[in-house]
Amino acid sequence: MLDFFLLKQVLIGLLIGLIFSYITYKIIEKLDFNDDGLLTIFIIAIVTFTFSFTNLISGNGYLAIYVLGICIGNQFYKGKREVIFFFDGLTNIMEIGLFFLLGLLSNPKMIVENLLTSFFVAIFLMVIARPIAVYIFMKLFKKPLNQIAVVSFAGLRGAAAIAFAIMAINQGLALESDVFHIVFGVCLISSLVQGFLLPAFSKKMDMIDPNDTVLNTFNYYMDKTPIGFIKFKVEKSTNLINKKVKDLNLSFNVIVAKIIRDNKTIIPKGDTSFEENDIIIIGGESYFGDSNHDLKEFTVGPFHSWKGKKIKELDISKDILIVMLQDSEGNVVAPNGETLIKGGEKIITLEK
Repeated sequence: MLDFFLLKQVLIGLLIGLIFSYITYKIIEKLDFNDDGLLTIFIIAIVTFTFSFTNLISGNGYLAIYVLGICIGNQFYKGKREVIFFFDGLTNIMEIGLFFLLGLLSNPKMIVENLLTSFFVAIFLMVIARPIAVYIFMKLFKKPLNQIAVVSFAGLRGAAAIAFAIMAINQGLALESDVFHIVFGVCLISSLVQGFLLPAFSKKMDMIDPNDTVLNTFNYYMDKTPIGFIKFKVEKSTNLINKKVKDLNLSFNVIVAKIIRDNKTIIPKGDTSFEENDIIIIGGESYFGDSNHDLKEFTVGPFHSWKGKKIKELDISKDILIVMLQDSEGNVVAPNGETLIKGGEKIITLEK
């Protein structure tokens, strides 16, 4: 009966996590979350609702929001940068609070008394249980043995295991052993042994790429470093067609980071030539102003005086610059004098 209950919780948790992650991503794509902080509040609401709903139907709420977080975190969408910063800070605060509470609940004397039991449990998990489970599942995806070995050895036990031990104790079950301090000891042994040996073991298994980095996409660099990227399309009317990268004579601290041609990535070199409809990605240092009061945003309504005019025809002060336009379909336009304002655009201006 207990086995069926656990299986039911896991299956419902996985299913709800996958379903809600799909729904959440579709909502993010469809709705406008341009206001600062609005997307973060929406994600918090979704996480809370997913956890509560899963528990309500006898599923594992923790597993559901874990799956939700993995799925949403691996998607790319507008506003993800702010969401990442918020949850990184929240994660740090929660980790500090969790370890503080665990320290108050633990008793060093009891950890030492249960250390032998913890040692045998840790060895069983490291040598038998996790390697068997990892091998069965990863072999289904035809992964190489060296990768399976590293994943098997990388099963570090931490605060989550201790937190679950506390939950088990709080159920009021009659336990013959000190589960909390045994699990605490397992986590200590796991961190010391696996944490210390993992780099050497990964190197021995030839699973370290010296050129690799976790910042493996343009989005990650924009999220975590002061590097920014902009893109533009090579139109037929431009003078870039058949021009080589080395002939651009870029005088600013920027670089042509990537060229997308027919949905394929081209690594730009000096002799690389541009073709019509190429998407060019330019990289450089991002700017973060001390204040946002110099930027103004408004929408061109149906009766606005700018509607139907080109930018060069507008009677605006020399202290005002139209920096960016976003049309009704969400496309961003870098304006010039010939840009026609059709109405419905969001316009961002820089003012003194």
